[in-house]
Amino acid sequence: MLFRRSDLPLDTDPAGGFLPWIVGLMVYLAALALAGAVLADGLVERWRSDLADAVTVQVFPEDEPGALTQPARVEEAVRFLEVMPGIASAEPVPQAEIVRLLDPWLGSGNLTEDLPLPGLIAVELVPGAPVDLADIKRRLAEAVPGAVLEDHKPWLGDLSRLARGIEVLALVTMALVAVASVLTIVFVSRSALAQHQEVIQVLSLIGARDSYIAAQLQAYSFRLATLGAAFGVALAIATVLAGNALLGRTETGLLPMVQSFSWHWALLLLPVPAAGLIALATTRATVLRQLRRMA
Repeated sequence: MLFRRSDLPLDTDPAGGFLPWIVGLMVYLAALALAGAVLADGLVERWRSDLADAVTVQVFPEDEPGALTQPARVEEAVRFLEVMPGIASAEPVPQAEIVRLLDPWLGSGNLTEDLPLPGLIAVELVPGAPVDLADIKRRLAEAVPGAVLEDHKPWLGDLSRLARGIEVLALVTMALVAVASVLTIVFVSRSALAQHQEVIQVLSLIGARDSYIAAQLQAYSFRLATLGAAFGVALAIATVLAGNALLGRTETGLLPMVQSFSWHWALLLLPVPAAGLIALATTRATVLRQLRRMA
């Protein structure tokens, strides 16, 4: 039905020429919002998985006379942590690894040897075991002055709320895009009916049903809307890939690589059939209502 020969010269309608561009722009914005929601959700899940049973201890340098050296204080903190209940392991992070983690932020080669860096200890908790981190944090600070235990759960909670906010924003954006698409298609459909009113009247006189005329305009709007949506999705995917490539060069690990979420790419393709279905339903409802008024 959608690809049969058209009895209406719809391609001459000037308003229809803008439909693919308008739909393409709106779908581009919706697809970017959807991609942002997918990446934010993936980021939270990856970090939650990596840090679910882990905490970090920072051992800051001490300048007081008679204080132990930094490596000695780190080892003292490790020995203290290893005997704490609920802690599976405590491993000092090598200085070279700390420098590697800081390089993307400070620039490679900008870390001088006299820069006082805190020692880091990666602590793994026993999965499912009750651990009083507040008590361990207090006792660690007393045993090794300058040692601070960092629990990741509070900022993971903040990150989760941020991801949920991005998802809500994406849903709102897609809803606004759908509403704007409906209004645009209504305008194009009414414009086509007004421009080709005489041809439509002739078709009605020779026995054409309203549903037949509506199908003519449905095929027209479906073709333009899906064309624009496909262009918008392609541009959005190109934008995401370009942004992903740029972020990948920073090696900060802030965002997951797009390749690790390949199954989510199907979500970015959804606006194409969605735009087509919106065009079909909106055009049919608009045309049938207008034809009843013209009768």
